[in-house]
Amino acid sequence: MYEVPVTRSMEPLPGPEPGTWFVTDFRAESEMGLEAIMAMAESNLQDKLLRGHPILYVYAITHNTWDVGHRASPRRRTVEATIDAMYALAAQHGLDLVPASLEDLHREADRLGAY
Repeated sequence: MYEVPVTRSMEPLPGPEPGTWFVTDFRAESEMGLEAIMAMAESNLQDKLLRGHPILYVYAITHNTWDVGHRASPRRRTVEATIDAMYALAAQHGLDLVPASLEDLHREADRLGAY
């Protein structure tokens, strides 16, 4: 099954208490910039290439419904940076970027027998 979100860092960071760990992700509420998003998305893409995934996917799903209508909001800038990062990664790896809904993704996974 596919993990939602798949926008997390591949390397856990030490938490505030001994023996605890956390991972960062680039959902809109993270308010991250392009460079950090690119690094995380690249590591996720490389992991999928290494594992031979039949569907290469990087998406930034969130269960939250943040208002990103205001162009100056940090969350809006994160969403825009995520879109820019996806196009840049696709170009860098010679991939076609195909925006898809979750329904589209599941339909393609079913077609490929990817479960």
